[in-house]
Amino acid sequence: MRVCRSHGLRTLAIRASRIEDIAAAIAIELPVLPPSGARERPLEPLVGEEKKKPEKPPEPTIKPTKIITSPVRGGQQIYAQGGDLVVISSVSPGAELLADGNIHVYGPMRGRALAGIKGDTRARIFCQQLTAELVSIAGQYKVAEDLRRDPLWGAGVLVSLSGDVLNITRL
Repeated sequence: MRVCRSHGLRTLAIRASRIEDIAAAIAIELPVLPPSGARERPLEPLVGEEKKKPEKPPEPTIKPTKIITSPVRGGQQIYAQGGDLVVISSVSPGAELLADGNIHVYGPMRGRALAGIKGDTRARIFCQQLTAELVSIAGQYKVAEDLRRDPLWGAGVLVSLSGDVLNITRL
């Protein structure tokens, strides 16, 4: 009865076959229904509130680093889903590198590099020679016109994100 009341339920009657349950119901003037022919399973009384452990969110699946050893030509798009992308060659104008994680280019970077495309603000872009059309981290980007004004244009750089600002520092 206490459990039912704690859930906002009113008990109108009980169905019981044990003598002690029938006697308890009669003592509090609660009607007793006859046993049914249906299959019933007995309920175990709760001793205390069961505390459910909060479910742990699933761990993000991190895929292995995608490594490209041949030049990336204009018009090609390479996507490293769930991980980092490493290019051990040049990236031509018109080529596009996409990664959920970091991007490393060990050669001239002339195309577009978009790291952290699913919103990872900790993603980085490493270039041996920055001459890119566009660099972007988590949606914040700089295009070639802005990059050419940077004194590190053509140098080995690290591109990172602080707040909403892309920072370009020497490697």
